[in-house]
Amino acid sequence: MPNSLPLVQQNTYKSERPKVSVCCITYNHRKFIEQCIAGILTQETDFRVEILIHDDASTDGTSQIVRRYAEQYPHLIKCICQEVNQYSKGERAFPRLIAQSKGDYIAFCEGDDFWNCSRKLQDQAKFLAENQEYAICFHDTDMVDEDGKLISGSLLDRAVAETPVYTAEDIIGGKQIPTLSAMFVNRPIRFVRQYFSITNEDNYIFSMLSEYGNAYKIEGNRGSYRRHGGGVWSSMPQCQQRLAAMASKRAITIGISSQYRSFAAFRYGRHAARTFLFSLALLEIKPAAKSLLHYLESLVLCLFYSLHYHKGPIAGMARFASLLIPPARLLSRSSK
Repeated sequence: MPNSLPLVQQNTYKSERPKVSVCCITYNHRKFIEQCIAGILTQETDFRVEILIHDDASTDGTSQIVRRYAEQYPHLIKCICQEVNQYSKGERAFPRLIAQSKGDYIAFCEGDDFWNCSRKLQDQAKFLAENQEYAICFHDTDMVDEDGKLISGSLLDRAVAETPVYTAEDIIGGKQIPTLSAMFVNRPIRFVRQYFSITNEDNYIFSMLSEYGNAYKIEGNRGSYRRHGGGVWSSMPQCQQRLAAMASKRAITIGISSQYRSFAAFRYGRHAARTFLFSLALLEIKPAAKSLLHYLESLVLCLFYSLHYHKGPIAGMARFASLLIPPARLLSRSSK
């Protein structure tokens, strides 16, 4: 395709292999899903794009909207509409969609978020094709409320603007990549058993991908993250968010390659220590006890990985020793 065309005009290229697969998961997003799909369909590219939409047995009519779009654009959209909610059974949609993706690159956009730049896919795919040392390309997004009113003009801190490259350690450590902003290489991802019980799946996926290369932030704000009462993460109390992030770091520690396991265990332990202190301060006994057990587990994992896998044993043991410092000292350091 010599010229960039809106996706809805690309029906003549349906025989070509897609270069980008867009993965969209949705559940009870009736109020938002059309804006999400519209943001995808208005993309202008000089390559074929496939759109995979997974509806997890919505009860508000979302699935009917998704099916209508799939019938209208069968050359673009493939919908997977579940009859029984899979998330409640411990299944996750992203591994299913990634496995079905045929593109060289994969982009995410959940059903309550949306893109607002028609060249988003074109620019990101071009960057990854020309800079093959990178595995992930992302950008800044703003934050809007349920009605689309602006809450914040940026989801990323200023440090990212100054240093747009994320290393594997940055990503494993928790530096934010907005899910709706990410495009990444379609490479095998290990989904360990612990992954299927975590909430914030994106950090796990991006951490696994970091083994293939760094992440790079391109210029511009190209999408909107929506915060609303029905959102899984935004509706959780802060203490529960900390526990969920801790579970994610544990899964990353178990799933990541041996090269990064010592570091991942260290970050897991540091987060567990902070969560323990945070829970104690709020007199949340059960979360405090749970995070303390995770902290003790992280000590064992950090020691084991430092001795068996870390390419620099001294540095690995230094990480282990730093976890033995009384957790109160961790309060003075920034949380990741």
